[in-house]
Amino acid sequence: MKEISITIIFLLHYLICVSQPIIPSVTSYDRLNYNAGRQNWDIAKDQNGIIYIANNRGLLVNINDSWELITTQNNDVIISLAVQDDLIWCGGNIEFGYFYRDDNTTYKYKQCGTVNGGQIWDIEVIDQNVYFRTEEQVIIFNKNSEDLKRVRTPEGFSSLKKWNNAIWVTDNKNHIGHITNNKFVAVDTLIEHEKVRNLFTHTNELYILHINGAIYSFNGGIVQKVIDLPKEIYQEGIFCIKSYNSESLMIGTISAGLFIYSLEKQKITQHISSKEGLKDDTILAVFNDENGDIWCGLDYGISKVELQREIKTIFNRGATYKILNLDDSSILLATNKGLYFSQNNDPFQIIPNSQGQVWNIKKIKGTIYICHDKGLFKFEKNQIIPLYTSVGVMDIASLNEHYFISTYSGFHLSKIQNNHFQIEENLKHRGSPKVYIDKINQCIWAKTAPGVLHQYQYNANNKLSIVQFPSVQKIFPQANGEILFLVNGKVSTFTNGTFETIKMPSSFSQLVDPNITALQIIDKGLTFAYISDEKLHMRVNIVNGNFYDYSNLFKSLQYQFLKDHEFISFYKGELQIATERGVKTFDPNSKYRSIDLPQPVISKVIASDKNNISRKLLYPYRSKKIELTKKENNIKFIFGVAKDKNDIVEYRTKLIPFDEHWSDWGIANEREYTTLSGGEYDFVVETKINNSSTSITSISVSIQKKWYQTYWVILPLIFVLFLLYVIVYNAWKIMNRKAEIKQKKQQKVDLDKKTLEIKNEQLIKYAEELSRKNDFLKQLSEGLSIIKHKNAKLWIDRIDDEMNNDKKNFIFYKLFSELHHDFIVSLNEKYPQLTSHDHRLIALIRFNLNNNEIANIMNITNRSVIMNRYRLRKKMGLDKEVDLDKFINDLK
Repeated sequence: MKEISITIIFLLHYLICVSQPIIPSVTSYDRLNYNAGRQNWDIAKDQNGIIYIANNRGLLVNINDSWELITTQNNDVIISLAVQDDLIWCGGNIEFGYFYRDDNTTYKYKQCGTVNGGQIWDIEVIDQNVYFRTEEQVIIFNKNSEDLKRVRTPEGFSSLKKWNNAIWVTDNKNHIGHITNNKFVAVDTLIEHEKVRNLFTHTNELYILHINGAIYSFNGGIVQKVIDLPKEIYQEGIFCIKSYNSESLMIGTISAGLFIYSLEKQKITQHISSKEGLKDDTILAVFNDENGDIWCGLDYGISKVELQREIKTIFNRGATYKILNLDDSSILLATNKGLYFSQNNDPFQIIPNSQGQVWNIKKIKGTIYICHDKGLFKFEKNQIIPLYTSVGVMDIASLNEHYFISTYSGFHLSKIQNNHFQIEENLKHRGSPKVYIDKINQCIWAKTAPGVLHQYQYNANNKLSIVQFPSVQKIFPQANGEILFLVNGKVSTFTNGTFETIKMPSSFSQLVDPNITALQIIDKGLTFAYISDEKLHMRVNIVNGNFYDYSNLFKSLQYQFLKDHEFISFYKGELQIATERGVKTFDPNSKYRSIDLPQPVISKVIASDKNNISRKLLYPYRSKKIELTKKENNIKFIFGVAKDKNDIVEYRTKLIPFDEHWSDWGIANEREYTTLSGGEYDFVVETKINNSSTSITSISVSIQKKWYQTYWVILPLIFVLFLLYVIVYNAWKIMNRKAEIKQKKQQKVDLDKKTLEIKNEQLIKYAEELSRKNDFLKQLSEGLSIIKHKNAKLWIDRIDDEMNNDKKNFIFYKLFSELHHDFIVSLNEKYPQLTSHDHRLIALIRFNLNNNEIANIMNITNRSVIMNRYRLRKKMGLDKEVDLDKFINDLK
């Protein structure tokens, strides 16, 4: 769908008196929330959206619910405020002056003078003069010359207000006039004898409020009475009053809370007190912002009242099952507490004797039926009249003079006799179904929550027929009498005995949802709302088939619907929503809505050093970049966004280049970093309200670099590091080369050792084979000697020659000498007296051959071997105790 972006604009005026009484949403703060005094005397707002509140302990600053307290020079109480550009003028018991900012840090205070009598209650600014009113005087301060002028009258002053670029005042003798040339000039005497409580402006006129509730208007020449406020307001004592919109006033009382009074209708349209959530019923100051919200400074705390919102609460005293609009100003509600009724836009009141569970309200043939836990009643002349009380009734419908009643005991067909219902037949429908009249198909539809849909219809013989439709999941009765069905997840109509998918504008084709539990369609499909998975959705055609989706606005209503009893309806374009806590309404035409959402604000930056000495910097920042010292490397960012009480706001942040990734989405509105290095950073905040599209803001922070981060240190350090790198690299190359040579040598040694081991094994095998062969030849010779034949002697001689052949012994010894050259050399050096014959014997001993094997190899007897070993021992000078074999094997 093509994106449509429409800038938010308000209608010319908000109308406080709508078709139903509105229950406001109230957010309250006590002194623990804002960390200041309990009393709050005045409220103002600047062009940046910052709220300023005159508090017992100083100036309170609120930036998207982030609070900051700034005190005066003498820690004086602040009673009155006036915002002019970047200056916040203030006055109290002792002094008066202004707060200002000349850098990114918090506000500074400049004292302009002392009060010297009374307290400052009003402040107005015209050109270069600032006017401060006390009970005794008007103090005029010139901003250029800083001169002070004091205007006094014997009677003192009761009120002061800027109007038509002049300063108008009333004195305690009820004279009204203006301050001209530093003098009070009276122009008229008020006809009302009661003391003036306040001067205020309304619809470009100056209004005068007396303590008895009388209000007069003054156009510069004529004083004319406007109205007497109801006693309900002024008997509690009026403390403050201001214009709310073109037709209404907001009035703060001493002990009865806040009143909204319509001058046009001459009635109280709202009364908001501690019962509705105000922190206290003593209203010291009122202020309304551009959103229609009213800020109340209280004797104990602060409250914010949200009146002008798309989603409004009109009832909050019980779970609501059905809403029935009798006309533009009368509504009936079926709730779990009873039947509630509002007439002429008055607050809802319970109908007498209706206490208990009310399941449904149906208007049939001009009669309003109440389905109650105690039975069936009709509503007439603001009371209920019993019609059937045998058992509780949940629903009712009528067809062909017959009434279908769903009761606790089942589904029945009945008729009216003598203003009472008589049961005619039990239709044996399982459970207590909801029933709907279908005038188009002339039938009754009945369905329990998990059950099968039944159609009840009279045939030509006036006999009741019943047809079941198991594929239907839900039924949606429409305001125009049409019945829609959810069939296999698709919204359908029933025509000529079959279900057909409904034909709607192109965007509706996206609505294929098996979990829809409530649906309302108006304007031929150009506006529709539905509940699915306990979430409310609504789409409205803007232009040319493009739809705007309001679903994100309803996120605060998620999971507030009554399961199996979800109910929504449209009445004159306004969506009415039944919830488990009451009734809310939504008017998409109250203002044009925008896809663009409020921008987040980084309201406060707190920088501190390792000793926890901190410095605060507040929005709006005077420069695009916050400059911090090298010690201020611990930073806390506090951020927020303008939101309604029921809005769900999520944030995620990123400090570039410190953070590699965004933080997770969450509701926390603070982020802290410690021991940051000097350098340039960008702190970025992204927000989404009610899971809608995101908005983003950022601020740049520069932390002074430490000495070792400067170029004068870094460049030489880089050079030294480079030189060190070259040295280390060359040393590494040399060491690596030596290691390679050593490794190669070791590899050669290992290879030689392995080769030696292999050849030793081969030599041993050769010796063993030589011993075996000689042993065999010896046995063969002995065998031939027995044979008496001339050739036997010949073969015996040849065998002896073979056994005595020194060539084999020479080969063995030569191989041994080659493999163990170092050993032979060492042996010759230690024992030069040894012969080659001795060397051969030593070689055979090192191979761990026994005497028999040595005898076979050397072709001598075992005795000769023993003798040779004996001679070898003597030549080597060994004692008898020395093991010859072990000694030879240990020789190196």
